[in-house]
Amino acid sequence: MNLQIEIIRILREAVGHPLLLSVLRAQVDVRVRPRPLKAVVDDALSNLSAKGYIIESPNELDDADPYYQLDEKGEAFAAKQRL
Repeated sequence: MNLQIEIIRILREAVGHPLLLSVLRAQVDVRVRPRPLKAVVDDALSNLSAKGYIIESPNELDDADPYYQLDEKGEAFAAKQRL
């Protein structure tokens, strides 16, 4: 859950602006030690998406690099956790 909380914190600091997956991964690599594997980050993102905390939007320029941002439920969770 620590990785998921860090992802929510990163997206909350983006203040409603969607982040590319590559940018989000770079932020996770900088903030989380030891660096999580790509599969672990993908699993955390899919779990957060399944819970309804984040939204994945397609990128028109690069299908392999979608946008992510917090949903209303994710914003409420971040506020509740004081992230």
